[in-house]
Amino acid sequence: MSIFWSKLELYSQLNILCVLLGSGLGRCTMNLKNYLNFFVKRLIPLLFFSSAVIGAESITLYTYHKTPPFITGANNGLTYDLAKYLTEKSGGAYQFDVEVMPRKRLDQLMVDTDMVIPWVTPAWFGPGAAEKYQWTKPILEDGSIYVWRPEANRTFSTPDELKGARLGGILGYRYINIDPMVASGEISRVDTQDESQLLEMLLLDRFDVGIAPLSASRYLMKSNQWTEKLSFSLHHGFLRSFLLKTDDQQLNDFIQIHAKEMGSDSQWAEILGNYGLSPKHPMSSVSDAN
Repeated sequence: MSIFWSKLELYSQLNILCVLLGSGLGRCTMNLKNYLNFFVKRLIPLLFFSSAVIGAESITLYTYHKTPPFITGANNGLTYDLAKYLTEKSGGAYQFDVEVMPRKRLDQLMVDTDMVIPWVTPAWFGPGAAEKYQWTKPILEDGSIYVWRPEANRTFSTPDELKGARLGGILGYRYINIDPMVASGEISRVDTQDESQLLEMLLLDRFDVGIAPLSASRYLMKSNQWTEKLSFSLHHGFLRSFLLKTDDQQLNDFIQIHAKEMGSDSQWAEILGNYGLSPKHPMSSVSDAN
């Protein structure tokens, strides 16, 4: 026999309870039925969801990417949306959480800690990283871009075109094929604290052209309605994937499968769209001034 009563059985028991309480049958039954409907429609699904989460295996997404669109505020940003997305796709098997830390701390933990790290590429983890760790299919095409105001009446798409220009960069960032030209004095560089400040200062004409991450620029242009105020072209591109450092083959398989499917998943495309992104940036069109 089932341990759960049907609605009809519960209503019958409510009628008996109302008689015992000495209350008006119609009014009492109606009130109790309202409470029952709330319980059935709202609380029971919540209890089932909670039990699923409690039974799920906790998996941490470790990341050192602290800037938009990956982190946009406390417990907000694309990395947190990625964790929710994977949790949902697991059907209750996993509960993905996010831990943000400095890159140096992450490198230290990698020595003896199993880790799942999103948004990275083998070139950032030293020689042999492509063979040392497991990598998924790319989940986002990204890169860095030249960005400038259309009123500048010139375009930038190669390092040579920066000669004589005031270049805006981000403090601590190194730029391929450009740093030697800064060192020789062919380009004057002004450093900013982050991507947002770089674009703000560019719009104020504090320098002629900036170099910024594509994903961050897309997000900031969308959220600040700067899309029509800035032009950009590709400096260099790269692919962001998951780095997997774990012997848990079931977890590896789960992430590998879903990373492969994300590019064609409309749900993931919608999440990226909230940040001004798409699963695959058309790199050829990025090279054209917008």
